[in-house]
Amino acid sequence: MKDFFSKFDPHVSGTRGVPLNARSQVTIRNDLRVSPVVDQHGPSSPNQTKRLSYFVAQVLRKLKPEVVGKSGSEITALRNHLGETAITDEPRGCGLAFSGDTPIEIPESFQAWLPWIF
Repeated sequence: MKDFFSKFDPHVSGTRGVPLNARSQVTIRNDLRVSPVVDQHGPSSPNQTKRLSYFVAQVLRKLKPEVVGKSGSEITALRNHLGETAITDEPRGCGLAFSGDTPIEIPESFQAWLPWIF
């Protein structure tokens, strides 16, 4: 990939390519996650992916209502004992959906994103 990018975009430095498939999720910043989905770019066999579209979601960690109001030391103790996901929720918002030159046909692979898109 490095060789490809150096020839494809010789004026750009510091980027890196990350191989993805439709089940991948890549964190590009502490609060941003990219999730690719297969889109419909012409006929293909069930085992072939011709193209991916991408959703960039903002991921936040918010204290669960039952934890709000507790002291910092109580929250730290709960986090250490139960883990982050036990005391926080992860609301998401779709900041960007990119499909290139292919219309989004809202196939099943997009269904999980619909609440954040519309």
